[in-house]
Amino acid sequence: MLLSTDDVEEVLSAADRLQTNAVVAKCELFLKRFCLNVDNCLMCMELAEKYDLEDLCSEADRILLERFVEVSRTPRFLDFDVNALCQYLSNDALAGDEDMIFRAALRWIKHNPSRKTDAARVLGNIRFPKMSENMLKTALEMKIIQENRTCKGLVNAALRYHTEELYLQPFKTGPQFESRGERCFVVIPEANQRAQSFGVNNRTTQIWNIPDEQGYRRFSTKIDVPFMKQSLLLSESGNFVFLFGTHGKKFTKIGRRLNAETGSVIELAPCPLKLAKIGEAAVTVDDKIYVFGGESVPDVKGHNDDGCRIELANITDSIAVYDIRKNAWHVTKLKGKHLGKLPQPLVHGAACMHKGVVYLTGGITNVPDLACTSDKCFEFNAKRNEFTEKATMLHPRAHHTVTGLGNCLYAVGGNSFYRSTGTHGVAKYMDYLSTIEVYEIGTGQWSFVARERWAVGRPWSVASGGEIVIVGGKTYRFLDEKHSVDVRRLKPMPENGYDKEAANGTYLTRNYESKWYNVPMKSASSKGIGLLVVRRKP
Repeated sequence: MLLSTDDVEEVLSAADRLQTNAVVAKCELFLKRFCLNVDNCLMCMELAEKYDLEDLCSEADRILLERFVEVSRTPRFLDFDVNALCQYLSNDALAGDEDMIFRAALRWIKHNPSRKTDAARVLGNIRFPKMSENMLKTALEMKIIQENRTCKGLVNAALRYHTEELYLQPFKTGPQFESRGERCFVVIPEANQRAQSFGVNNRTTQIWNIPDEQGYRRFSTKIDVPFMKQSLLLSESGNFVFLFGTHGKKFTKIGRRLNAETGSVIELAPCPLKLAKIGEAAVTVDDKIYVFGGESVPDVKGHNDDGCRIELANITDSIAVYDIRKNAWHVTKLKGKHLGKLPQPLVHGAACMHKGVVYLTGGITNVPDLACTSDKCFEFNAKRNEFTEKATMLHPRAHHTVTGLGNCLYAVGGNSFYRSTGTHGVAKYMDYLSTIEVYEIGTGQWSFVARERWAVGRPWSVASGGEIVIVGGKTYRFLDEKHSVDVRRLKPMPENGYDKEAANGTYLTRNYESKWYNVPMKSASSKGIGLLVVRRKP
């Protein structure tokens, strides 16, 4: 049977009346392959609903969600059913700029004067806080907004969100504040001092989607984060990423907050501690970011074997707390209680929050004339400000990452390190690690589960979709240091799984599987940092 765009609807109608399912299926396939596009999306959706064509309906629904703004410019959109329109406007998966979505809803309302009675219902699904401030000011002057008390209240509340409630934004909840789109990675490179010496300001932030069986798809590489160097400390709250790093010879503690959805950046209060390095162990607890340890301003100078000047610093046992709501730091007391000290001086450790509990692992600690890697694991009670020591890791590690998944913690990569001072100057040793070990919270025991293909220091990892995703890092292979462009996945398998030699060379010692992807980072960074955030589709 030969079908064409001119007669497919007529043939489909006849086949449905005669209940010839084979012809109906062929018509559905033809519509999907040759008719379904932005211009005909709504027409195909009507046919799918009329003749109960599930596959066609699903594809039309996908196109409408992914290309809503384009579909809204077609004539059929103006006749869209109000119930269906509200359903799509309230959908978290609806893609597009919120300003454009708002304009599309306005066009639908203005098309028929009788629809003014539906204005509050339709516009109530617009996420006004996600609109630009300029667009909100324009909307507030529109007659349709001024005449509707509900809509006017929503716009005024969104304007306050952009101005008066700037530091409260991460804690705003409700449908109006939810971000549209998929959950994605934000990969932020730490500024590389070597690259800086050659005039390279590597601050490009990359956006990737959550991995699936086909790998990764990059959304954007257009966000610029203000330049930072030395240690880069990150934490997240809501849809916002908090960055604290040192800058310049005076070790100014610069703070920035990145809106991963819009790419906007605002400056935060700088950390008041006189630290050359803030460290990298930080975790968000409710509305506070806890920062564990760091290094004080250098007081000892020497030269390594290559004749390059290095500066040694004192590792501290301090705890600093950044209050997200108040944009303020606490370094001695919090709510009238002393913050206390770490169980040991620490820098370059790793921390995570898992099931309401904070864990602090590894790092570099010091004894007289010697800085060495720690194998300690502590549980931290933020309310009581108390540390409880847990079982030690199987391998001391620093510059690593720790992530919680299920009833386990996963410590990934890092390096073993010592640095000593004496009559002959400074001795320094670093050994990159390829092992991944897991801490089972129920039994309180650590065990090795896998090896990376290469020894990796300074990676970052997150839990997503029942697996651990590992991003970036600094590798040591072929007798040379390299910056990793790999994105790796480690997935726990069922208990009845089996050990195997993975095709990509990663040796698995327990019931786990891994997959590797080469995703090029466009900046020569020694440290790739991936955080799960919500990013709307472009």
